[in-house]
Amino acid sequence: MLEKAVKFQKAFDLLEAADRKYVNELGNKIPTEDDWSYANKLLPFLKIFYDTTLKLSASYYVTGNEYMKEIYGIGFLLLKMCQSEDPETSQMATKMKGKYDKYWGQIDNINVLIFVATVLDPRYKLSYVSLVIDKAYVVEVATALKSKINTVLYSMFDVYGAPLLQSKQVTHQVEDKTSMDVDHIVGAADFMNSMFDEEVDNLGITENKTELDIYLLEMKADRNDKSFSILNWWKSNASRYPVLGMMARDLLSMPVSTVASESAFSTGGRVLDPFRSSLTPKMVEALVCTQDWLRKNHESICIEECITELEKIESGIQGDEEQQHNLITEIDD
Repeated sequence: MLEKAVKFQKAFDLLEAADRKYVNELGNKIPTEDDWSYANKLLPFLKIFYDTTLKLSASYYVTGNEYMKEIYGIGFLLLKMCQSEDPETSQMATKMKGKYDKYWGQIDNINVLIFVATVLDPRYKLSYVSLVIDKAYVVEVATALKSKINTVLYSMFDVYGAPLLQSKQVTHQVEDKTSMDVDHIVGAADFMNSMFDEEVDNLGITENKTELDIYLLEMKADRNDKSFSILNWWKSNASRYPVLGMMARDLLSMPVSTVASESAFSTGGRVLDPFRSSLTPKMVEALVCTQDWLRKNHESICIEECITELEKIESGIQGDEEQQHNLITEIDD
């Protein structure tokens, strides 16, 4: 609204000069040159938050992998505006940065999963997350946060990979028993190698990199590719990274915000009256789903394709009816 209003500054100035009733009714509430200047300086701040809110409150595409980038992008932009030579801009940015740091400056208040979701984006991975953290915090805080992220990331990988590892171990044991039954006689060198391999397996020592290590070392996807889809990428690469694929399935499916953009910019109060508070969970779920369906964007329908498909179905039904009729006639005869 403010962005559209500033375009009519000249119209308001002409109205002030031509319409005395307008001046008498508004009095000192008529926008001055300072007000218009302040509004123009405020627009960049509001646009940052507006664009980010629209992007993160979406419900028809993945938002988890974009959350960290958008939130820390706001912090860096506010920091840049704090260094502005214009005193009003610098003052506004300083106030906003102070409120921003109240939450995002305390690493204990941050949900580490937003970083893990970014790591699972093949365009960014762990190196991008580390770079952002190093620029956002002092050395001690950045080191502590990166350590926390690494711990959570590898712990999740171990938890998700445990069932798959157990199934592989069972298969390996069955194969070992079969080979022992078949190969009764082995050479001395082969026997020593098998003993060493068995000890390595028991100690959990492996010379091979884990699936997570391979993923992190692999070349990143192109960040400038506008057609890139993270869901399609994991769908194509889930066979290469089965454990990470399960992690991506769970983390990326969660929306980062459950508040619609309309509610985020609404000035109305969020009041739960007795009627709404008395609704059962099933009724609330039905209402939420219905609203989601009603607000869904209309998709264009190709009438020609639908008619062609219906004609095929009708011709098939008519053919079946004729066959049934002929069969009944033959039976009667």
